[in-house]
Parts: sequence; C-alpha cells; structure tokens
Amino acid sequence: MGGGGGGGGAGGPLFESRGAKGRLWYKLYAASVLVGIFLIWVYRAIHLPKGGGGGGEGRLIWIGLFGAEIFFGLYWILTQVVRWNPIYHQTFKGRLSKRYENDLPPIDIFVCTADPTIEPPMLVVNTVLSMMAFDYPTKKLSVYLSDDGFSQLTFYALLEAASFSKFWIPYCNKFKVEQSPASYFSSVSNLTEFYSANEFSAIKILIDGRDPKTVDVEGVSLPTLVYVAREKRHEYPHNFKAGAINALIRVSSEISDAPFILIVDCDMYSNSSQSVRDAMCFFMDGENGHDIAFVQFPQNFRNLHKNNTYGDYITIVNEILSLWFIPFAYIITATQAFSLLECLRCGETFTSWWNMQKMKMMRRTTSYLFSFIDTTLQQLGLGNSGFIITAKIAEDEALKRFSYVTALFVSLNLIWPSLLTYQWRIFFFEISLC
Repeated sequence: MGGGGGGGGAGGPLFESRGAKGRLWYKLYAASVLVGIFLIWVYRAIHLPKGGGGGGEGRLIWIGLFGAEIFFGLYWILTQVVRWNPIYHQTFKGRLSKRYENDLPPIDIFVCTADPTIEPPMLVVNTVLSMMAFDYPTKKLSVYLSDDGFSQLTFYALLEAASFSKFWIPYCNKFKVEQSPASYFSSVSNLTEFYSANEFSAIKILIDGRDPKTVDVEGVSLPTLVYVAREKRHEYPHNFKAGAINALIRVSSEISDAPFILIVDCDMYSNSSQSVRDAMCFFMDGENGHDIAFVQFPQNFRNLHKNNTYGDYITIVNEILSLWFIPFAYIITATQAFSLLECLRCGETFTSWWNMQKMKMMRRTTSYLFSFIDTTLQQLGLGNSGFIITAKIAEDEALKRFSYVTALFVSLNLIWPSLLTYQWRIFFFEISLC
C-alpha cells in the first residue's frame, strides 16, 4: 500500500501509511483456519443428536456447544479485519517543525485521579511532570489535573511539582532523558499517609503560562498547570471519570481553550518528548488531516517479568472418534503455533506465551463473564452503575512473589469448582478458535 499521508505542501506529507509486506503466508493460514471453522460447524449440524429416547440432555449440550463454536468462529472472523492487511504509520516531525513550528496549535492535557490511597500523589505528579516536559512550545501547552478525591496531599504534591518543574523541564530538554522522574531515577516512594477533606469545588492555577514572569531556571516559559477538584453530591450523578473530563473541558475553555485535547491516565507517562508532535503530524497534514479525529498511542509497561505468569496448568486429553477430529486438531495446532511464533518474534519467551494461553480462559470465565452480566443488567435497568478504581500500588510481599514468577490465590470458595468445571468443558472448543 502506498503512502497514505497527504501532500500538505512542497515539503511532502506529514505522515505516511504503508501496508505490511509478506502477508501471503498469513492469508493462507487464515484461509485454512476459516475452512476448519466451517468444517466444525458442518460437523455439529449434521451430527445433531436426536431428542428422543432420553437423549434430550445430550441434545441440549450439543446445541450449547454448537452455539459457542458459532460465536467464537464469528469472533475470529471479525478479528481478521484488523489482521488481514495491517497498516503502519510513519510521521515526519522534521517536516512538521519546518512548516508549522510557529503555528502549532495549543494543546490541553487532561489527567484524572480520584483516590490518593490507591493512586498515590507521587504517581500522579510523575505523570504531570512527564506531560509538562513535552518537546512542544510551552506557551501552547496546558496541563489540567482533576482530583475527584480533593486530597490535600495531592494538591500540595502538585504544588511542589510546579516548583520542581522549573528545574526538571530544562534538564529533560538538555539531556534528553526520561520525562518521568520516577522512571529516570528508578525509585518510587509509596505514600501511605494522606489527608481527607470534604469535597467542594476548587480551581487553582499553579503555573500560569500566560504570565511572562512564569519561567524556569533558564528563563524559558513554563506550561500552564491547573488543579481542579469537583463538587460531588449524592443526590446528583457525577458520572465518575466522564464527569471529571466534562468539568476539565469547561475549565480549560475559560483558561486556554485549546483546539486539541490529550487525555492521560494518572498512572501513565510519556516516554517520548516527541509524542505530541507525532500526533500533530496526523492532525495538521494538508490532505488527510481533516479526516482524522482521534490519535491513540500504544501502551508499554515497565517492570514486567519476562514470563509474567498467572495461574497454573490445565491438562485436557480429548478422545478421537472419527475423521471429524481433524479440523479440531488442525485449528488447535495452527492457531497455537502461529500465536507462539508471533510472541517469539516480538521478543517474548515460551513461558510467557504459555502463561498467556492459560490466562485467556481465566479472564473469559471470570472478569469478562461478570462484566458482561453486569452490563446486561444495567441495560435492562436491573443494576446500578459502579466504578471501582484499580489500585496502582503493590505490597512488598506481592512484588516479591511477582519477581519469582508465582501467583497466590488467597480466596477459595464455592465459585472456584464451578468455574474450573466450566473451563474444563469449554477449553477444547474455545482454545481452538481464539
């Protein structure tokens, strides 16, 4: 596939899209798996047990398995939409700087936090500092932090970060280091003490980039930094994170009113100061920029073990009854072999791949299943909306187990036998198609 970026002037396009090369083997593999899926469907359809003579239970089980295989088969077919002909994008930041350096649009960056106990202020501050250290005109960069918990510790941590940014941002620009202080120094302090307060509305501009006196130690202006805390009342829905973003939009429209918005989770940081310029290459391309509304950056995770194990072995021995076993066996062998090759090509280990196969089933029979039931009940008006924040910190003992590639299930109750039985029954059919 040729370049997808538009002309945008004599200097060439700001981005280019190319189709992946060497996809013939993948297309042959996908076509063969598709044939196997259809053969499984045919087998289920023509070998449907009769309902008479006490075979009603077996017939219902057969129909249930057939329905599961149809669902997983259709799911696999839909996933080929993004895998059949993947597109790779390349940006040209040099052309962007040469053409629009003095006309780059303002950008508002939104960071949201809600609980200082499971989202420590140190974590939030590192995210904010990494956003402020972008290689972008500082007068056109504004960072807004939404604190739904209105923690005094978070506020004062951000206040200290505003002062520290006068030294940190010039240091990052000079030595091109990691923008997050925690990542750069490879040490994060876990804060356990905090102050709680009654929630009320508060907006505080900690660094006003519009003020010419707001500069760093080298005399360069600093990005605007704003702290926002919403008022939340039980009688009015606050819509969780969506409500926080809406509040940030209203506040930013009165302060910076930037045409572009970057939303970042409080436990993430940018590992490239050029990220914003990469996004602008798409938005400001002369030919195709007006067709693009969203740009998403892929996520990378630090401090992960190379094997990253969760769970334990599940061994299933399937009985071979006829030649109809061939499509089942082929799909299992082909999909797992291809998945293993993909993982090894991306730098993963065999153990990592094997653990991932086990975790797929555990997620589908636990978190995915329960979230599906919860969403269905909400759509039917039988359940209430809920929002649980994931803890961003880990205990020392958990980190020690993680470093040794072990997992501990601390709760065993009646649900585990049923889940394990369900996993045992669907393992063969699910693993063959996913």
